[in-house]
Amino acid sequence: MPGIFNGQCAQWPAMGSQLLKRLPAAEFSQPLYNAIQIILQIMQDEGKLARPLKVDRAYHPHHIHTYTPTHVDALQACQIRNPKPTLSQGTKQISSVTGRLIENLAGFNEALESRYWDDNMAQSVLFSQAVEHAMMGPFMAIIEVGPHPALRSPVLETIRSVPANVAEGNDDVLSVSKMLGSLWELFESRAFQVHFMRFDEMMGDASG
Repeated sequence: MPGIFNGQCAQWPAMGSQLLKRLPAAEFSQPLYNAIQIILQIMQDEGKLARPLKVDRAYHPHHIHTYTPTHVDALQACQIRNPKPTLSQGTKQISSVTGRLIENLAGFNEALESRYWDDNMAQSVLFSQAVEHAMMGPFMAIIEVGPHPALRSPVLETIRSVPANVAEGNDDVLSVSKMLGSLWELFESRAFQVHFMRFDEMMGDASG
């Protein structure tokens, strides 16, 4: 992510990538582990939030490209189509695959094509670019909603100020209710309405 690898760490993304390319799959585990530990220590010394992800198996772009033809064939066999005839009025959707706005229905349909999801798997995630695009506005508030606040730090790196509404281990409905209450308190004197009754109806439908 832009802005993460700077200072002493600026050279590591390219060096780590070259390390992965040079070493066979059966041999790179220990050298790569050592390199990651060095990067982790440097980033922590620089005051950056950094922790290793513990996974059974990690795939990097040059590994993924081996499987992309099979992936595309499988996606095409699914015949995914846009379930809605139009985009919601006023709703803007920004892709972290392209880092730009999906302008219209044609763009939305294109985003559902198998090649798009193949790019989503094999290419870098343009998360910060998508957030920067979203920051162009216009808007009155920013709300990040997800199953846990894992993206809060990357968002803060990009825009410096965003609240995490839903936190792992907390009651989701209560968290969103508090967020809506905060919006009402913040904008009660402006032409901004929070439809609490509609939220109650939605929660009733979800539980019923």
